[in-house]
Amino acid sequence: FQHGSHPVRVTAWLVVVVTCLSLGGLSAATLTAAFNTPTLEVGRMALLTLTCEGGTPALPPELPAIENAQTYRSGQSTRWQSINGVATVAISYNFQVMPLKAGELTIPAVTAVVNGQRITSKPLTIKVLTPDQAQAADAEALEKLAWVKIQVPKNEAYLGEVIPA
Repeated sequence: FQHGSHPVRVTAWLVVVVTCLSLGGLSAATLTAAFNTPTLEVGRMALLTLTCEGGTPALPPELPAIENAQTYRSGQSTRWQSINGVATVAISYNFQVMPLKAGELTIPAVTAVVNGQRITSKPLTIKVLTPDQAQAADAEALEKLAWVKIQVPKNEAYLGEVIPA
């Protein structure tokens, strides 16, 4: 390296890396919505994530007003991934959602603009339970778990000791 050419080479490599990341295999951008739980409970917050893959939205997507629910933006995260030389970027926008009424809650389609193109998520419908229904569902799920009882020949052991069962 010559002393004066080093910054030019670094800048050129940065341009190549950023270009490769932004192209991400030239696939179409997608926007998906997902909750972190299969059902919601009235009055309890749940995490809704809008994930954009294949490009960066010009502006972060906004949730429209949702009937019978309060929503709050709670941050975003970015994931870069390179598999076999194909780079992808996924940006996740997080929202806290608190349902106010039992029944079904529908998150309408959300739109974002990526590389000048409008992309839209599918509407998302999820069941909202009352606290009593949620407690009953938790108890039912707990009954479906596998429990194992093991009898061992010793009542005491030291840390890291292997005990035959």
